[in-house]
Amino acid sequence: MLSRCHRALKPFRLSTGNSRCYHDAIAKFTTFDSNGKPASVETGIKIGDSNESYVYVKPEIGNAIRSAVDLQIGSSGCVTRKAGFETIPLQFNHDSLRFSHAPSPSNGRNISPATLWLHSNWHAITLDGTFDGQY
Repeated sequence: MLSRCHRALKPFRLSTGNSRCYHDAIAKFTTFDSNGKPASVETGIKIGDSNESYVYVKPEIGNAIRSAVDLQIGSSGCVTRKAGFETIPLQFNHDSLRFSHAPSPSNGRNISPATLWLHSNWHAITLDGTFDGQY
C-alpha cells in the first residue's frame, strides 16, 4: 500500500486536542470508475512508527471509501458509532498491505479487522484490538 516514507517524525494535532508524531508517506488509493474499471491515484498519508497501527488519510479519501462501501452494501449497514465518531469496518491484508471492506481472496489468512474513523480534518484507519484502535 505504501510506496515511500520519509523518516522524519513530525507533530500532528488531532481534532481531539491531542497530538502525536507521524511519518509522511504516499499510498495508492484504488477504487472503481463509473465503467467498473479500477482507477488509482497516489495520495499523501500520515503513518506511525512500526510499533503503531494507524494511518491517517485525507477526508476526501475517507469519504470515497464510505461512498464505495455504501454502494456495495447500502448506506444503512455501513456506518456505526464508536467513541462518538462514525466508523466503518474494514480489514487489513498483511500480505498485500491493503485495506478493504470486502473479503479479500486470501481466504481470511493473515487478515486483521480494522476500522475507518470518520472525523474532522483527517480520517484514521486503525487495526482493531490494538492501542491505536481504541481511539
